[in-house]
Amino acid sequence: MLAFPFRIFFLLTAAYAVLIVPLWLGIFFSGLISVDPVPLFIWHSHELIFGFVLAAVAGFMLTAICTWTGSQPLSGKYLGVVVGIWLLGRIAFLFPGVFGVKLVSLLDILFLLFLLLYVSYILFKHRNWRNLPMSCLLLLLLCANIVIHWGINTDNLILSTRGRLFSLEVILILIVLVGGRIIPAFTANWLARKGQERSLIKSSKLLDISCFSCLFLLLIADVFLAATMISAYLALLSSVLLLARLLGWKGWLTFSEPLLWVLHLGYFWVILALFLKGMGLFFPFITPSVWIHALGLGAIGTMIIGVMTRVSLGHTGRQLKLPPYSVFSYYLITLAAICRLAYGLGIHSSAVILTISGLAWSLGFLVFIITYWPILTRERIDQASV
Repeated sequence: MLAFPFRIFFLLTAAYAVLIVPLWLGIFFSGLISVDPVPLFIWHSHELIFGFVLAAVAGFMLTAICTWTGSQPLSGKYLGVVVGIWLLGRIAFLFPGVFGVKLVSLLDILFLLFLLLYVSYILFKHRNWRNLPMSCLLLLLLCANIVIHWGINTDNLILSTRGRLFSLEVILILIVLVGGRIIPAFTANWLARKGQERSLIKSSKLLDISCFSCLFLLLIADVFLAATMISAYLALLSSVLLLARLLGWKGWLTFSEPLLWVLHLGYFWVILALFLKGMGLFFPFITPSVWIHALGLGAIGTMIIGVMTRVSLGHTGRQLKLPPYSVFSYYLITLAAICRLAYGLGIHSSAVILTISGLAWSLGFLVFIITYWPILTRERIDQASV
């Protein structure tokens, strides 16, 4: 498992997803453990972003830079040390009262700092300027995490909340960036293998630039200006631009291929989250929690499970065909997001629907572990060294 970063980090991502939501529900409903002095909702969102999401990002980026640059993978004892740093951060943040918030902050930030420095070093060493935006987004995530910990250490809830929003919108931009590279490319390749024209998939540089410009303006308006009305209109404009982008990729042609439609679905959840964020200005029942969970469970959860299932197959020399029953992981994550959305919108506001959402989420990632454990723990089938 330590031969290549995606193997261990994808399994850790799924394992943490299985554990973290039931743990959160236990804390929320029964006070299973205390995370004082960290505010409960900050702990919840922080661990989903800097625990769950960051493990997936690490698995993807530490693997992708080898393809981008031709460099050797981080492996063996060195990879084991990095994994240990991630684990230590998760344990420390679960027991802040034991470790103390200053030590928790140091241990938690250490993993992201390493990831930023290592990825940036490899990209600069190989003069891979095209992928430097990845380093920039990691830097923004590091800044967001520092802001969250600064707020925790100074009992400044507004600062921690602002840092949480900052990190969520950076992850949103990361999904749009990575999705914009892989979804049209994978779809075009698949269509070509089916004997159809790659030119069916349409992309526009002007549209791409407009999307990212709008999203960065949204981040600035939200985090630095707290401009609610401006943010709402920017979110609505972003959703329209991203929808135009997604329609050009013709996801409806991929309904027979789960490895592809799941990526289109994940991207659609981003659009829906931004639409809900904007509509919250006009409909007070659409609270910020609604768009945040559409992004978190819907977009982030779906894109992560979609990328992990595909990368795991491709980088172990296997055909791009889902293992038996693995598609249920997609269905369960989608169910989790829909149930959480229903709870947030007040359509069904009982603890039952919240519990169903949490169980579906955990079961979805448990399906990944069960079906992909043999793939991620065994040698590549063509005997290559990944």
